[in-house]
Amino acid sequence: MTDPGGKNSPAILNAFLKLYLEDQEAGQIRPLAEYQERFPGYEDQVAERYESLQGSGDTSAFKAATLNFPAQDEAETQTDPAAGEKAEAGDSDAGRQTAPPQQPLEIGPYRLMRPLGEGGMGIVYLAAQTEPIKRQVALKLVRSGLTSEEFLVRFEAERQAIALMNHVNIAKVFDAGTTPDGNPYFAMEYAPGMPLKSYCEKEKLGLEKRLELFLQVCDGVRHAHQKGIIHRDLKPSNIIVGNEGGKPVVKIIDFGVARSMDQRLTDKPLETEAGQMVGTPEYMSPEQAEMGPAGIDTRTDVYALGVILYELICGLLPFDSETLRGGGYTEMRWLICEVDPAEPSQRLAESAGKEKLCQAFGLTPASLERRLRGDLDWIAMQALDKDRSQRYQSAGELAEDIQRYLVHDPVLAGPPTLRYKLKKFSRKHRTGILSIAALLLISTVIAVLTWQTGIRKTRLRRVERSAGKLDQVERHQENYLALSRKLQSDADAWELQNSRHQGWLPAWHPETITLFESRRDLTDTRSHLDTEFAAALRQLFEAGQEAPEDEKGLLDRIRKNTEEIYANRGRQGLRQRDRLLPAASFIEEPSGNQSLSLTVRTEPSGARVYLYRYVEHEFHLLPLPFHPQRDGPLPEEQLLDRAVLEFETIHDLELYAAQFQEGEDRFAPGDRFLAIGGKPVRSRTELAGELGKLAAGNSITVQVLRSGEKKSVTWTPFPASGAAKPGDLLPQVAAELKPGQLLNIHLQLGFTFAGSPLSPGPDNLLGMTPIEKSDSIELPKGSYLAVLELEGRPPVKIPIVVPGSTAEMTVRIPEKLPAGFVYIAAGTFFAGGDDQSQARQNLEPFWYSLPGFFIARLEVSFGDYLRFLNDAEVLARTDAKGTIEPLADRSELTTQGLTSNRSRVLLIPHYNGQALFGRTANGDWGRRSVVPVNGPLCGISMLAALEYAHWYTGSRSDGFTYRLPTDLEWEKAARGVDGRTHVWGEQPVGSFCRSESSRLRNFLFPESRGVFPNDESVYGVRDMAGSVLEPTISRTIGGYVSFRGGWYGTADDYLFHASTRFGRTASSAQHDAGIRLIAEATEK
Repeated sequence: MTDPGGKNSPAILNAFLKLYLEDQEAGQIRPLAEYQERFPGYEDQVAERYESLQGSGDTSAFKAATLNFPAQDEAETQTDPAAGEKAEAGDSDAGRQTAPPQQPLEIGPYRLMRPLGEGGMGIVYLAAQTEPIKRQVALKLVRSGLTSEEFLVRFEAERQAIALMNHVNIAKVFDAGTTPDGNPYFAMEYAPGMPLKSYCEKEKLGLEKRLELFLQVCDGVRHAHQKGIIHRDLKPSNIIVGNEGGKPVVKIIDFGVARSMDQRLTDKPLETEAGQMVGTPEYMSPEQAEMGPAGIDTRTDVYALGVILYELICGLLPFDSETLRGGGYTEMRWLICEVDPAEPSQRLAESAGKEKLCQAFGLTPASLERRLRGDLDWIAMQALDKDRSQRYQSAGELAEDIQRYLVHDPVLAGPPTLRYKLKKFSRKHRTGILSIAALLLISTVIAVLTWQTGIRKTRLRRVERSAGKLDQVERHQENYLALSRKLQSDADAWELQNSRHQGWLPAWHPETITLFESRRDLTDTRSHLDTEFAAALRQLFEAGQEAPEDEKGLLDRIRKNTEEIYANRGRQGLRQRDRLLPAASFIEEPSGNQSLSLTVRTEPSGARVYLYRYVEHEFHLLPLPFHPQRDGPLPEEQLLDRAVLEFETIHDLELYAAQFQEGEDRFAPGDRFLAIGGKPVRSRTELAGELGKLAAGNSITVQVLRSGEKKSVTWTPFPASGAAKPGDLLPQVAAELKPGQLLNIHLQLGFTFAGSPLSPGPDNLLGMTPIEKSDSIELPKGSYLAVLELEGRPPVKIPIVVPGSTAEMTVRIPEKLPAGFVYIAAGTFFAGGDDQSQARQNLEPFWYSLPGFFIARLEVSFGDYLRFLNDAEVLARTDAKGTIEPLADRSELTTQGLTSNRSRVLLIPHYNGQALFGRTANGDWGRRSVVPVNGPLCGISMLAALEYAHWYTGSRSDGFTYRLPTDLEWEKAARGVDGRTHVWGEQPVGSFCRSESSRLRNFLFPESRGVFPNDESVYGVRDMAGSVLEPTISRTIGGYVSFRGGWYGTADDYLFHASTRFGRTASSAQHDAGIRLIAEATEK
């Protein structure tokens, strides 16, 4: 038999699937051998599908995906191979023909395994992703036949909506694309589990456990609302409960009818709102039932949450489906918009099947009714209020009231007041039952009651409200302390996991990915910690406003709670208490969708302004071309298509040369990789994936962009002879390095790629200075980099953070740069903070301002320092011990109390008591054989660094003076303005800098500087995280010199934090300390 589709012919396998499902429907599933006999040549494939179907349980989704075929004249058909002979025997199965399935078995890197379910727009499949990492995903595709513009726009809107969000309770989007026939799809997190209500019933969960799951739902919905997304179809079937780490975890799915509050989810219009009912009637809010877009906001989802809560706590819907759907649209709308449902306890009491319902709770009907009566009734009914202004105003408010119930605090929802009952009665009978006189009477009664009771109760209510707020403060503090303990426990567990991880493994290695995905849980816990602290402060402030001035006991309680809150917060809290930093600005995200109307002026004017947005990629914040007028609505993940892989520098010429044939073209600095073997490549991960397919000795064609022209380079990354491994490789490293497996570009390929290559072009050109507010450059919230280019002058990089940076900036573009230096323009930036750092010497967290300055791109090398020692004047003044009479200005150090004597300074670097330089036969200084000429200098004192800076100024005539940096200059050069934890971003990746985690060879000193492209600040300064410590001219607590940066001999992450500083003495040689210089233009 000829198989036109190969061994995985979709038509043949679909024919088997169709036959199996028909047999199952008839209740006569055959043995596997019979199916294999029907499909000769496909025995293995049929067996695989048979086993999958046997374990799938409910196969209704399979039927929807496989039996709904187009007509035979619309598609080529494939006949059952056994159909002909069976027809002659009169077999009823004979002659059945099936069209190919609606989707191929493989789509890009995804292999479809089985359908999981279907919705109005698409079918969701369980799929196996094969590259760049192996995992199971849920793949959603447009349903066959639904390819109209409207459906495609809705499908794209759903994809964009989910991509905007990143939360543990919302299924994440991993990838998106189109099938070979042009239909869109997206791959998202596979969340195995059961719908929320089914899970609760199967596990027989009690009220508390159900409410805990409901809180997870609220948390996910709250995150969606913070991202501007309204789900509009929340219901238990769109909420899946799975198991992670032995605990139930909720995942919200199906954002197919989601709507954005403040931005378009797609660049194509979606004009199907007015006059069309969107959602599921049983869970639909009154404003949705009105079928108009004007009233839709986040409170629509709050109503749906109220229905879900109602169903979870009593097992019944507010209105059963038969009643709701049985009378047509008009009656449905009337029920939803006008009729108040019974309270959950009453609904349960009136149910004929309440005995069976209560079995799922493990309670008797009387017990469940009693527990629902009161708080839970009130909470559910407030969430279901027809008037959205009377509902909870957010999912967070609803969740907080559930939390209050769970800890036995008074809930905000309460029994209806007289005013409320009269208002509801008036609204219900507004068609004429009440006369005008009756309405006036009601109004009069309300006014009189309010006047009589208001005066007497105002003071009492203020006291009660203030006391209630304080009760909530104490609950938030309890939650804060519990989360603190959890955070510490989880952090300890992560540290243990991290200690077992080989730190030098790259970002794309599976072990590294697993490690940092688990770290996200710590980030989530820390976020919840900050939320509880912020909530406690907010409630405390409100309690103080409510408390009467003469209520001494209440005011004393407020003061006591204030001290406890800040004490719990620790050092960070003490800073906030002392008003060095407003609490809200540090612990809470600013409310609303903040933006910045940018104004840029330069001196001189006429500079081109290119803009980049920072997006995390491979655990590194990468600046990608961005224009707010074009890219504002795009999720950050989509900007990653603009990432580039740029060849930087050759570090091992012999190793590099072995990868090319003699006389053939090679890579050149500045080359941008476009494709390898015809497949686009934009990152180190993609590069490693492609090289992993090559055997040793195989060549591959690489297409690069060089000076605006495309070039093809034939490359053999792993020569057949095998690259000679350095003899001093650490054993664990030597065991991992194999041809075809790229783990370290520098060591295996002999070159490096740029860490943050920039791509200026028309797409990210904002214009030429001056750019005024009238030019409408509006930056949404985020971190950015503006690069100013003026012909004949060096480019200037200006980092911007929204919110935080000033809207108006005037930048001086210098005429020239000192060789090897970068310019950092004047402006404000955030420094200090970072309580994760264990050094405890950090600056106070604050926004600081500095004038412009120049800083060296690299640290001083051993070779640079040797030239200083062998300068004729310095050599003549240095004695046999290597000491010298100081010439450098120490007045700043003396003023700060860092040094007071003028004793001789030891210039010769030492390591563990051994001199690294010695006198040669001709009287010069020479380095020991273990000391690399281009390695970063270490082993000197801060006073020796001052002497080097003094000499460096005198040895040059370039119009600049040179000195050591201040604390603030160093930190701004390392962090930019967005307060990032590390030079490269937030993730503690030890392999990103020169450290013990990245050490591959058994060296005593690093052989070169600047070879870690990720250890590069936003300004282009390298080796500020790892390498060696760098002295400043600033003072720390205790009267010591402040040293900044990390050291290559340690793996402790806190040492690589950009805010960390250490106190050392000025005169003692430090084995881990080197030099970085600052330049100042000499005044004319």
